[in-house]
Amino acid sequence: MNRFGGAAVMRFIFLVLAAGLSLAAPAAAEPTEAERARLEELRKAADEIDVAAATEENRAGWQRAIDYAKTLYPADHPVVASLESELSLADYFDGDVAGAIARLERLLPLIAAGGAAYEGDVVDSQNALVVMYMKTGRNEAARDMAYRVLDQRRRQYADSPDERIVIKEMAAALNNVANAENETGNYDRAVDLILESAQVADRLEGTVPNAAVWYANVPVYLSRAGRMEEAFAQARLNLEKVSAILPEGHGYVGAIYNTFAQMAAERGQLGEAEMAGRRAVEIASAAFGPDHFQTAGYKAALARILTAKGKPEEALGLSTGTYGIIAETLGPEADISLLARRARAEALFAAGDLPAALTEAEAVYTAHRSVNEPGHRDRLGSGELVAAILARQGRAAEAYRTYFDVQAARRGVFPADSLARLAGEVRLGLLAARAGVADEAYALASAVRLEEAAAIQALGGALAATDLRELRQARGWAYEAALDSGSEEAVFLAAQHLLDGGADRAVRSARLRQADDVDGTRLRAAQDRIQARQRLTRKYLRAVGDGAPPERLEDISAQLAALSGSPAETLATETWTVTLDRIRSRLSDDEAVLLAVPGPETLGVMALTSGGSALHRASLPEREVAMLTDQLRGALGSTGRLRGLLVSQDDPGTFDFAPGSALHQALFPAKIREAIGERTQLLVMAGGPLSRLPFAVLAAAPTTQRLEEADWLVRRHALATLPSLSLLLEGAPPGSRQARRVIAIGAPELGQNSALLRSAFEAGDGLSGLPALPEAQAELDAIAQAIDAKDRVLLVGQDAREEDVAAALAVPADIVAFATHGLLDGELAGLTEPALALTPGEQSDGLLLASEIAGMRLDADWVILSACNTAGPEYAGASGLSGLASAFLYAGARNLLVSHWEVADDVAARLTVPAVRARYERGADPASGLREAQLSLMDGDDARYRHPAFWAPFVYVGAGR
Repeated sequence: MNRFGGAAVMRFIFLVLAAGLSLAAPAAAEPTEAERARLEELRKAADEIDVAAATEENRAGWQRAIDYAKTLYPADHPVVASLESELSLADYFDGDVAGAIARLERLLPLIAAGGAAYEGDVVDSQNALVVMYMKTGRNEAARDMAYRVLDQRRRQYADSPDERIVIKEMAAALNNVANAENETGNYDRAVDLILESAQVADRLEGTVPNAAVWYANVPVYLSRAGRMEEAFAQARLNLEKVSAILPEGHGYVGAIYNTFAQMAAERGQLGEAEMAGRRAVEIASAAFGPDHFQTAGYKAALARILTAKGKPEEALGLSTGTYGIIAETLGPEADISLLARRARAEALFAAGDLPAALTEAEAVYTAHRSVNEPGHRDRLGSGELVAAILARQGRAAEAYRTYFDVQAARRGVFPADSLARLAGEVRLGLLAARAGVADEAYALASAVRLEEAAAIQALGGALAATDLRELRQARGWAYEAALDSGSEEAVFLAAQHLLDGGADRAVRSARLRQADDVDGTRLRAAQDRIQARQRLTRKYLRAVGDGAPPERLEDISAQLAALSGSPAETLATETWTVTLDRIRSRLSDDEAVLLAVPGPETLGVMALTSGGSALHRASLPEREVAMLTDQLRGALGSTGRLRGLLVSQDDPGTFDFAPGSALHQALFPAKIREAIGERTQLLVMAGGPLSRLPFAVLAAAPTTQRLEEADWLVRRHALATLPSLSLLLEGAPPGSRQARRVIAIGAPELGQNSALLRSAFEAGDGLSGLPALPEAQAELDAIAQAIDAKDRVLLVGQDAREEDVAAALAVPADIVAFATHGLLDGELAGLTEPALALTPGEQSDGLLLASEIAGMRLDADWVILSACNTAGPEYAGASGLSGLASAFLYAGARNLLVSHWEVADDVAARLTVPAVRARYERGADPASGLREAQLSLMDGDDARYRHPAFWAPFVYVGAGR
């Protein structure tokens, strides 16, 4: 029997034997022993058909048993009713949940009329109703019935602890009560129950389809209870369990993938979340059909991920129709129905259709208020969505009133130090200020309390993924409140929390290890464990989405399990902020710092100098900043564009200045330009999508749109990309330098063809497909010869093997230069992180991975990565500099030269070599050396090089200190 809880085979036989004794209703004749045996054969045959995988076959099997039973008993006999109740599961998986409920509610009195002998079958049917009630939003009724069922199951389990069907029924009952407690916000109680359910289920052997659903709930509830690492460990373990008990492609496996998708999304890993979500939809579509309510539910969950990832149009297409499918099956007010409708509202909101979004969101919120308690998480979330849409429409007072009700409900169920509650206070304060009810002080004070609470909970290891999401959102709201207040100090503080990206954390980690009062070796070990856990977590989620074989998942999971550490290790990167006055005091008269941080609704820009500061706010939300950044990068670094310029000898002529001009106008209004003045050195620290852009290419559009007439920002300033404000607290820039040791690495022996670009554009699937780089060795030779170094190490061709490179980098160096192919996550088959290409050897694969770089103990003044995309993200959607750049900074590099897009092989040396020579021959700061090289290239005789695709990919990363 495949009921949610099941029924014992022996109990059924007993009921058939005792049927004549337990009823007053007459029967035509007592069934013979042969007839009873035949009925049991039919029942057993039906029970062995997996209702989830073969719904119609299961239905037909039970119908045969029912038809035969009716030849033995009256139609309203408990035996017949018990058999017919099994059809409710086929109804459920056919999408007729209302019909399944109606069937069970009709049959329950008939089964109960049989007396004590039928108590087990009554509980079976009640257990099935618990699941269906929860699916249709009848949570209180489900919870009450679930506890009644659990009481009976515990008695049954105590009497027969080793009977398979009893074990199965006990696990199902515990899961159902846990689900009910989770829906009402009792997360700790839900965790206790679901863990007990998993322990009971572990005693089962063989194929148990429902166990996949039980296991899928374990990490969800752990995460909501704040037990984040334990949740992920359980999710990995559960995938292994389910893979062992169910055939590949079974519909219930989709639940596990959907769980992984939600966990990845909560962690901000939207690429991995999308992959796992698509896998869940594929499995459900194949098993249940594309129009089944289960498939539609996974589609709605995937649509929400796509919206968060900036794909609202695809999300709209995916979510269209899901609500209708689910509502028809489960009812319009079922939680999953409302979730599907909310997914559509979120996509409409992100796509800019505010009236339609508000209509959908208000309908969802109204429904939740009618069926759920005030503190129900989905009711709170739908109310927040309504308030957000109203705020975007400029209806501040209505937004505030709506959110006030939401926050009042949250205060009723969340403790005072809850990050969700504190984040809500920040949002409420911002809306109150914009509605004219209060000033921004309440929001800013709430943000301070939020950061303090987050630090305390991080120390105790109690930060959940949902808490981190709340923290990210609240930091954006606090930044908006600071901008509204006009306080430069408040904006500077709030901006630092949004600039806490991979490069910033890498620099702070490296600097913290060098503190006088710190055991650097022990701290490095703790930091390395954190890095490894984060990397392996992403790798595991990626492998899940890719449908990797079980042995691959088990290998990664084993590596994760071995990386145990103290929760206090979360402090190993140190939460760090600095005051505005302290930063200004560290600047020379010729330096200015530009902070450019997009908020949810506003782009904030600050210019800092030794003599003062200026603040500007532009009405440009982060999503529009991202769009303009992508458009500008498309005009600069798309392989096709740069490749076309390389092949052609023609003057590139015009350039699409529009996106860069729009960004320039927002970032450099008159007050910011005046504050910077004629200062030569401009240190840029940019957040969000702006971190993926070299500011050198920003310019107001010239009248003629001709490249030679463009007033690029690099013509006015030497630009440094500042990875962390902490760098400004170090000593002043030194004078001329004497390089003691130079290590030059690259020109690996790869394919036979020559490359125009140092990218994986022509690589095919593997490293062997990467073309040779004919100009790379000459560039490395030139760098090594450009300065008077006492020790030169040149590792090229066959010598550019991973083991030799690692040995060379173990010794301190002034300059480390790579000239090779730079690879982003996913550019080669199986590559799950950024890498530099080296020569493959017997003991190495020829890929120097970002994680391997981060594991080095590096002491290098300047690392030059003359390769494509070396300033790129760790993974799709991450911030700029979070990949190879962050790995080198974390390992110990103090300054970098990295690229934001493809680098032309024959142009790279014309930028890197002069920059190095200027620093070590004339004592010029790196930013000025790079600027000189860029201006020389664009103003030279070859008209093609006026195009910024050639001269602008490289940026200097550091503070010149």
